[in-house]
Amino acid sequence: MSAIVVVDSGVANIGSVVAALERAGAATTVSRDWDTIRAAPRVLLPGVGAAAAAMRELRSLGLAERLPTLTQPVLGICLGMQLLFEGSEEGAGQERDWVPGAGARERSAVAVREPTDKASASDIAPQSPAPSPALLPTPCLSILPGAIRRLTAVPGVRIPHMGWNALLPRRAHPLVAGLDPRDYAYFVHSYAAAEDAHTLMACEHGQRFAAIVARANFMGAQFHPERSAAVGALLLRNFLALSTETLATC
Repeated sequence: MSAIVVVDSGVANIGSVVAALERAGAATTVSRDWDTIRAAPRVLLPGVGAAAAAMRELRSLGLAERLPTLTQPVLGICLGMQLLFEGSEEGAGQERDWVPGAGARERSAVAVREPTDKASASDIAPQSPAPSPALLPTPCLSILPGAIRRLTAVPGVRIPHMGWNALLPRRAHPLVAGLDPRDYAYFVHSYAAAEDAHTLMACEHGQRFAAIVARANFMGAQFHPERSAAVGALLLRNFLALSTETLATC
């Protein structure tokens, strides 16, 4: 069985995530102990709720500066994926006492390999000018560049984005092997990351946003794999099959 540690961040629906991992063949441990997390072959960062509360909990556990130093495969799901970015628009007036990017600067992981396959400009919805991530109200882990911003409501499109939606392939990666164009996954969120060079699959809900991302050993899925039936199960199996050696060739 593939071993994995699920980070107990205190704000996640961990039970359903653990059940999905065990169905996928994982030997799962739930922990907030840094030595246990650091020694794990793989790490999953789950999350539901608000970015500000999640970052406050990670800081209180001493994990906000440490998680970016991990070198094994790491997967963030839903809010857990959003926390991988530099900052979030969510949580105005909170989290101003933490310096954005501190964890990334201290990272001792292997050098990040930037993807060379980029989505064409015509595939990416234009973005409105926005504040720098460093100026956003909730600084996050600064593992992936960019900011998490609130989805824009347009006629016929409701926020939060809740329900099944199609995945749009952007570039090949072992994490998304076997996922077909227009496979559907289950989303529940009001904030998202824009498409960029780290996007493996995108989604559209009034605007396009990153649904699956990867940078070096850090990956993320905006949707809920544990609620996405066969598509979610395949993504988790793919992640459990990853190793540091596999990712070094991506």
